Amino acid sequence: MLAQTFAPTGCSPTRRATSDGAAKPAVPASAEAARADAGSKTDAGAKAGEPAFDPPPESGIGRGDAPPAVPSLRLEKLPFARAVERLTETHYDPARLGLKTLRFRLALRSVKDQTEATAEGYVRVGSAPDVRVHRILRQGKPTDATSEVGQLIWKGMRFQLRRLLEGLGSGFLAERLAQWKGVAGESALSDGHLRLTIQEPSGKTEILVGPAWQVEKVTHVASQGVTRTMSYTTRLEGGRSLVTGAVMGVMIDPSSTLPKRGKAMLRFADQSRFEVQYAKVGRYLLPVRLRKSVPSRHDEVEVTLTYTTVQP
Repeated sequence: MLAQTFAPTGCSPTRRATSDGAAKPAVPASAEAARADAGSKTDAGAKAGEPAFDPPPESGIGRGDAPPAVPSLRLEKLPFARAVERLTETHYDPARLGLKTLRFRLALRSVKDQTEATAEGYVRVGSAPDVRVHRILRQGKPTDATSEVGQLIWKGMRFQLRRLLEGLGSGFLAERLAQWKGVAGESALSDGHLRLTIQEPSGKTEILVGPAWQVEKVTHVASQGVTRTMSYTTRLEGGRSLVTGAVMGVMIDPSSTLPKRGKAMLRFADQSRFEVQYAKVGRYLLPVRLRKSVPSRHDEVEVTLTYTTVQP
């Protein structure tokens, strides 16, 4: 669950001016290619028998007035449940600000295996994103979507894109905030930060909250002897905390009872990064570029998005 586990290093919105003076998201060349491919009625994905894909009709971006700002709130010690409510209120979440549907076209580029892909997709708030792949190039050559191996590659690409896009249309911490609402915990004010602690049979979770009511770090110490830390970068937008990046840290205790395969997978994930570049689309700030890098695998994946429907 990458987009929820990670959180998209601060990048300033990229825009281009239009004749009416409004600002619209810049459309990189890769996204223009995605647009052309997505419009094809004979794309390879359709020939390969991609799963049913029933997106809402394209209906435009909508009005551009920004959601009302929230007042600046002083960090203070609150009971755990009220503190989680406050975090939810001050988290930038388009779904809570009225967004209902997104439709988009995208282009993916993977450095390690020299793969490029184009696709289209949609998100209805409250549901997982759906994606239809249109083309896959590996080392510059089209992948046959009808062969046995090709079908596996196409299925894998669709799965990868859906995982990368989880959380699109809502805040990248929205799922975690919802989970924290359903548990008991403790809170303490220390060194200008609020520390929220959750103790469960599976381990202990500590949430470090910064002065502007932003989540700075989430640390989970599992009972199996594994410590995972997500360090977030954020910026304020209208008094709300917009998550722009995250880095994962993994420490495995020598006495850990985790199976060897599980340890290996976690070590691969250590120092993985997820970054997001935003632009104002209609009345919302939405991701227009996602970048995930895994140093241990010398790999980087970048996804560029162009929105065709933003329905409040």
